[in-house]
Amino acid sequence: MNPYFELLKKLEKQTEEIQEQISLGVPNGVYCTDLDEQYASRAPAPCEQIDSGKHGQFIVMGRDRTGTLAEGAGAGGLERSGMIDIYTGPGSSAEKAQVKFDKKNTLNPSFIADAARIYITQTTLEIDKAFGLKPSAKGASSYKKSAIGIKADHVRMISREKMVLYCGRAHNVLGADKYGERNSNNDKILDPPRIELMTSTEENLQPAVLGNNLMKYLNSREESHRKLINDIENLNEQLIQINMVLTGLALGAPPFSKNVMDGVINIIDNIADSFNSYIEEMNSLDKGYVKGSNSILSNSVFVS
Repeated sequence: MNPYFELLKKLEKQTEEIQEQISLGVPNGVYCTDLDEQYASRAPAPCEQIDSGKHGQFIVMGRDRTGTLAEGAGAGGLERSGMIDIYTGPGSSAEKAQVKFDKKNTLNPSFIADAARIYITQTTLEIDKAFGLKPSAKGASSYKKSAIGIKADHVRMISREKMVLYCGRAHNVLGADKYGERNSNNDKILDPPRIELMTSTEENLQPAVLGNNLMKYLNSREESHRKLINDIENLNEQLIQINMVLTGLALGAPPFSKNVMDGVINIIDNIADSFNSYIEEMNSLDKGYVKGSNSILSNSVFVS
């Protein structure tokens, strides 16, 4: 028997038991029964169709609006600025245990204070600003382009087998010119794709490391390290033999033999110091930025 079938049957039985308890009477709200609570209503715009639930849920279809009626592409009278705004918990960040909004309070949508939101728009003016982000100065601008914003205290994206986060033009577009896929304004996509994974400000962004290129670079450095060590050992052996011959020719008389030995030691110390310095630079990778096709740094993914 499929274990998931058994799991679903077990859940079905539990649901029947819960429904029986509900029929006998439970406190309001328990087992997802209706709860007598009130939320703020949405300040409507003339263009909006608003579907609201009993517990602070809204699905709004209208024109781009990121706050008051004076904010967003819809406020500027722009065409092709349709939006779908799905959110819950209006103004929740402003509420306290003893002070809560009710239906008498009419609130504008707030991408900062509302609890959770999925926002879809055909045309945005300042999608970053609306969500409280500092607009990125790098990469393509979002001005007057389509956008989707998702915000909540916690966000999860779950895939059972494969998840692809892709930024860039579609690979295969039938009938397209050499520029391929275009943006929502039918403009050519000329800016290079850019993914930013940010937990800080843009100033702290650093290019992500390309794993394969890094391993290739480190392996090549490892080979160089081993070769350098072998060269040092061979040089050391040869210098010792030369010193022994020279010392014998001079019949061990100082200061010649001492000067030769001191010179050998100095050469070895200098090589060792250079090697250690090279290793230190390699460990920090500050000297390992190899520009070009084998660069270890990504030019499209940045993290902070």
